[in-house]
Amino acid sequence: MNAKSIQLFNEGFARYQAGEPVEGVIPLFTDLSLQEPEEQSIWVCLSWLYLLADQPVEAARTARKAVFLDRDSAQAHINLALALTDSKQQGVNYHLLQATELLKTYPDQLPDVQENFQEALKRRPTWTIAKTLQQKVIGT
Repeated sequence: MNAKSIQLFNEGFARYQAGEPVEGVIPLFTDLSLQEPEEQSIWVCLSWLYLLADQPVEAARTARKAVFLDRDSAQAHINLALALTDSKQQGVNYHLLQATELLKTYPDQLPDVQENFQEALKRRPTWTIAKTLQQKVIGT
């Protein structure tokens, strides 16, 4: 990413972490995805924001791009599994298995995944699918 994109990414991430509604942060990440279409971290964040905004079809589209760009990202596979489940599409089990295996292979990804599940359940407390998939992937 170029310096301007990094600055915008950090700004958007800070706004999200400060608790800004995801609908206000999505346009920033959408613009970033157009500026940096090969940057996997942008697509993971954008798919996550769409999930939290209860827009599973858009979340699936953007999570597919994230998985395509980095098949070793457990979070990208989790986002896609959540989006596929929420939008009643097929392929959930494959991506859950991939995420589980990746977390075994790359345990350094686990803290971020755990934090994201906690954040999801804080922002969408009635999102039972997230709780179910959390138990399947990380057992908590």
